[in-house]
Amino acid sequence: MLAKIYITGVIGEDVSLLDVMRQYKSFSNPTSVEVIIDSVGGSVDVGQSIFSYLRNLQIPVKTYAKRAYSIASVIFMAGDEREVEQGQERLMIHFPFVQNASGGSKELEDLTKQLKALESDFIKFYGIYTGIDADTIKTLLENETFLSGDDAFDLGFATTVSIPLAAVAYYTPEEINDTKTNKNVIMKNAEKLIKALQVFVSPKEVPTEIVALVLQDANGIEITFPAVADDAMPEVGDTATVDGAPAEGEYVAPDGSTFVFSGGELTEVKPAEEPAPETEEEAAARIAKEEEDARLALENENSEITKLLETLFNKATSEVEEKFNTALTALAEENKKVNDELKAMRVLLGSAEVKIEAQEKENRGTAGRSKALAILNKRK
Repeated sequence: MLAKIYITGVIGEDVSLLDVMRQYKSFSNPTSVEVIIDSVGGSVDVGQSIFSYLRNLQIPVKTYAKRAYSIASVIFMAGDEREVEQGQERLMIHFPFVQNASGGSKELEDLTKQLKALESDFIKFYGIYTGIDADTIKTLLENETFLSGDDAFDLGFATTVSIPLAAVAYYTPEEINDTKTNKNVIMKNAEKLIKALQVFVSPKEVPTEIVALVLQDANGIEITFPAVADDAMPEVGDTATVDGAPAEGEYVAPDGSTFVFSGGELTEVKPAEEPAPETEEEAAARIAKEEEDARLALENENSEITKLLETLFNKATSEVEEKFNTALTALAEENKKVNDELKAMRVLLGSAEVKIEAQEKENRGTAGRSKALAILNKRK
């Protein structure tokens, strides 16, 4: 089941995190999410919280941008698949700024530091999702850059570009399917031939141009009603073709209604399904669940922050411990070197003492012999 979430207007004023959560929780067991964005931006904090909420959903998320300016472009990046409408000024990115700031030099200095930190975060954020180098991203943000649908795709902000779906009516067969397939070309030429023959047989009864109604379904498939005027709506019994062949099966219109065809004939028009009205008990239960989900989301965000702080602390502690161990190793090596030098000095000193002692002994012996000789000489 696809859950559709609409983010329109000013972020933080017209739409909040709680609004987004309520929209999502109104669907029972959705398997995927489509977020349709038409916003000029707004609060950075609210926009970042909506981005985090969408990224933490455990199902595929697709974002669709009719217009995503400023912080709304950040929400757009939450999609695993990011589709932008073709046309000018679909996305706009710029550095965050503060309006009506006041205070002393200390307050303004603190505010400047916060803004610089946010600027650095924005450069890293867009760089991760687009693969564009930091200097180029910085230049785009500094110049408050507006991107067309094609530019957003080329730069990596969007993964696909789509043509806005709309009901259209135009002349056929002259102005449609000029180069689609050989089948369409053959049908076009056949219709021209029939028209020429009709003019030849009864020129006054043939209109100057054939008019037909062409509608697009929710997937952009064109359904042609050759007998329905371009300012009317098809009814049961009308015939239609798809790519030149009789329409067959069901086609869902952008408004949610369903056209059912059999053998090219419109057999049924199913109105769009409207959700059953919510009871007071269901509303109370839904609000309670949304509040609980919001609380859990906040706890999860706080837990993530705590984990990040623990990681940073552990990293810092590890780096300090590594440096301390390196210093201890260097000190131990230096001590060993000093001890080795002291041992060498002791050996040298010991050798010198032995030599001195031997010399003293020799001197004492020489003195003794001299004294003995002197005594012997006296006795003679």
